[in-house]
This record gives sequence, structure tokens and C-alpha cells, in this order.
Amino acid sequence: MYIQMDSSFSFLLFQNSVTSNTGGQTNINWFNMLGQFFFLIFLFAAILFGAYCVTRWIGRFQYQRYQGGNIKILESVVIASQKMLQLIQVGNRIFLIGISKDNIVYLTEVEKEALQIKENIKDPSYIKFDSYLKQWIKKFDKDSQSKDIRFGGEKQDEEK
Repeated sequence: MYIQMDSSFSFLLFQNSVTSNTGGQTNINWFNMLGQFFFLIFLFAAILFGAYCVTRWIGRFQYQRYQGGNIKILESVVIASQKMLQLIQVGNRIFLIGISKDNIVYLTEVEKEALQIKENIKDPSYIKFDSYLKQWIKKFDKDSQSKDIRFGGEKQDEEK
């Protein structure tokens, strides 16, 4: 039984890329090899892009799923391996709880006036990566401007 393959994807197979003549010479079909190479690069990029999109979709879905209107985690502090303290807000009340590997312990209720809650801080889930990148670029630009490469990174007096 003979199955014909679509000629548009025939370059993906290694057929006729290396053939042998009776004289022992090897003929290489470079066009097919380049086609295979670029197709694999395109396929790799498509898989990376698909993974990126699916990861963002799942992240948004999970974020919306676990965001309740009544319970919010205000702050978390790791105090030891697999042990942390969390300030949580349930309705209008704020509680301090301790979380370990095996259990969760209620510690105390905290008065809202005793906390230093910064209301103007953006929610970290909405902070974009490019804002962090711009801060780092500005920092490195300032560092590179303060050093002179010609003299081993040290600033020299220009009055001399």
C-alpha cells in the first residue's frame, strides 16, 4: 500500500537529503536541509510562544479563582524553613496567623490603627516587568556614567 505525502511538507523528511551515487560520492541537498532547519526553528518558537500564552492564561485563571472579596493576605514573613507569619484581613478585621508545614495557628487579632499599612502601594500582581527593567537600566546607566573605563573604573580629576 503506497501513501502519497503532501509535497509541501516533504522537505521535513530526510528523504533525498543525502544520496549515494555508484561512484561513492555523496550529494547533499542543501535546500532541503535549510528548509528543515528553519522549520524546526519556527516550530521551537511557536512552542515557546504557545507555552507563554498558556502560562499567562492559567495564571490569570488561578488569580481570579483564589481572589475572594472577603479574605486578603496583607503581608507574609518567612521566619524559618516552612514556617511563616501572615497578616490576613477577613472583612474589616485583621488577624495574625502562624503557618507551618502541618498546621495553621491563630495568634492574635491586630488593631488596624497599630499597623502601618501603605495604601498607595500598587498591587504586586499588576506591576509589570518592564517597570523593574527600566529601574535596573537606569541604575546601571548611572553606575557606568560614574566610572571611566580608560582608567580602570576610577574617576580621574580632569583639572590635572
